Amino acid sequence: MREILSCRRSPFTVTGMKPWQHLLPLFVIALAVCLRLSAWHDFRASALFWVGDGGHDRTLYHQAAISVAGGEILPETAFRFLPLYPWLLGGLYAACGPHLSLAGWLGMGLDLATLWLLMVLARRSGATRAMAAMAGLIYAAYPLATLYSLVTMPNSLNALMIILLVLSFRAASPFRPLAGLGVGLLAGLASLGFAGAIPMTLAGLVVVLLQEKRSALAGVAISLLALSVVLLPVALHNARVEGQWTGLTTHSGFNLYLGNHEKATGYPVRVLDFRMSASDLLDDAHTHAETMAGQHLSGAESSRWWRDQARAFWRNHPFTATMLTAKKGLLFWNHRDVDDLRLVEQFRLLTGRFPIPPWPDFLPIGLLGLIGLSLVRNENRMRVMVLAGMLGLILFFITARYRLTFAPVLLAMGAAAVSQRMAARQYRSLAVCTVLAALVAWLPFTIPSQASVDAYNASLQLLQQNQLEAAEAILAPALSADPDNPNLNHALGSLRFQQERYTEAAAAFQRCADREPNHPNARFNQGLSLARAGLLCEGLAALRAIPNPSDKEADLLEALAQHCDG
Repeated sequence: MREILSCRRSPFTVTGMKPWQHLLPLFVIALAVCLRLSAWHDFRASALFWVGDGGHDRTLYHQAAISVAGGEILPETAFRFLPLYPWLLGGLYAACGPHLSLAGWLGMGLDLATLWLLMVLARRSGATRAMAAMAGLIYAAYPLATLYSLVTMPNSLNALMIILLVLSFRAASPFRPLAGLGVGLLAGLASLGFAGAIPMTLAGLVVVLLQEKRSALAGVAISLLALSVVLLPVALHNARVEGQWTGLTTHSGFNLYLGNHEKATGYPVRVLDFRMSASDLLDDAHTHAETMAGQHLSGAESSRWWRDQARAFWRNHPFTATMLTAKKGLLFWNHRDVDDLRLVEQFRLLTGRFPIPPWPDFLPIGLLGLIGLSLVRNENRMRVMVLAGMLGLILFFITARYRLTFAPVLLAMGAAAVSQRMAARQYRSLAVCTVLAALVAWLPFTIPSQASVDAYNASLQLLQQNQLEAAEAILAPALSADPDNPNLNHALGSLRFQQERYTEAAAAFQRCADREPNHPNARFNQGLSLARAGLLCEGLAALRAIPNPSDKEADLLEALAQHCDG
């Protein structure tokens, strides 16, 4: 571990270097700082900066960090999300107050540290100074990395922990007990932020045993023990509140199902009519599992029920499941960034620009990553760890923000492979591998247009900030292009309601409900809008169309019934 951070053995300090060559990594860092500060300026001025209601991922992490700042290190329930990022951000909130700006400054700092370590890893793996800087430039200019460093999300932290984990395995040679202790503790921390660190660590330890055999047995055993010690408090807390062994979170089973069922595409898809915000999605999944099981289920039991559905898919459709998994393997390398949160697209809609020129999404990262996996020499630990992490991801589904975690290691490995082959003048093998990698990255996959989703999400952000004119400017062209979209009509109804144009709001909510009968709020909002417009009995009729009214819906229904039925 000391070698990773040692200034005296910096990979950029080489005898005979020209003065300007010392400045290459600093130039990359400076460019990354400028890009992130420019994006930060626009981001803070946009509606996207504020985390609102609705149970979205950014809101949940922000709320979890506030709870940690208040002293709730372990929640009253089992962990729904891995705790490392809320613990870190919560510590900052406890010291400075729960300001959203802290998340941005923290994320940018973590991302810049990742960028530096990317270039360190590339140089230590055999990349030239120019190739290491080129890999750093690609990451510095990657829009997804820039934007996710600004929001209350753990992606920048996870990328940093994974590249530290890979560096720790490289530095721990020979794999003595003290080195094993450091690797195990770091792996445990990384796993509390990104569960994919567990298979990566186990794969790395297998390679260590194969390389060093008996001399590494003690170090590997201590590493596994240290990993378990770090994970145990979270697992024991979950088991205590759930009454049974749960693991690190209670939603792994549903995540497995999301990527393994008859209608799965390899990307995140909507299941049944579940709401798509993170908290609501898990609530709906739990309710559905209870309904299908016909009994009350704990979080762990609900997760197990969904896991069993995924396993049933594999048993009943083994060929389809195998081909779907192969497709997800290809999607991992595909040049297009398909992100379930659509943050980059919302940012562009809300700000009108992005501070980075048009960028080819994941293409340069995927190309270098495939070249690195295929051609890099003397890096079996890193190669096997990356493959294990990738396999752990494709068991579930591919989304750009999860793939971002691997980008720094892929770039470093690719830079090393290109440098090695060019130094050995093995241009033919490099050219053939590049062509094959490009074919894999450019494989065509049909992806439905997400323009209506982007307009819906962006308009909700504006409505929560009471920026009604800006919301209408986004909704109007989107509805012209897709007038029957239920979510866009629901957003239009919310806009008209805030404008106190209640009759128009009711009509928009009705269009939403007609096209999506199981929408959780459309009928209630229609009834409330009609009641506000003075059409009480029409509002009652809308509410009576709700099959199983909630307490809120039942209260309004009862109030209107007293007027109309009386």
